[in-house]
Amino acid sequence: MPDDITLHRLTADDPHVSLVAIWIFEAWGHLHRGLTQEQAIERVRAECGQGGVPSIFVAMQGETPVGTASLIADDMSIRREFTPG
Repeated sequence: MPDDITLHRLTADDPHVSLVAIWIFEAWGHLHRGLTQEQAIERVRAECGQGGVPSIFVAMQGETPVGTASLIADDMSIRREFTPG
């Protein structure tokens, strides 16, 4: 990873929430039929936490968001034993 990329916890009022939510929606939205982009943004806001699970992180290169990662309790319904909890 380049030295100038840093990882930050995303907060619900972060100016990059909508962009990160759109990235997640574009990558995974097909798994949630009927979910709108606006609903996806609200879900991401709800998953922003001060610590623990759930948490969403944004990779920043300077002032530019370049990636994201999430820590959630369960995202694979067929393997619920794989959880950070």
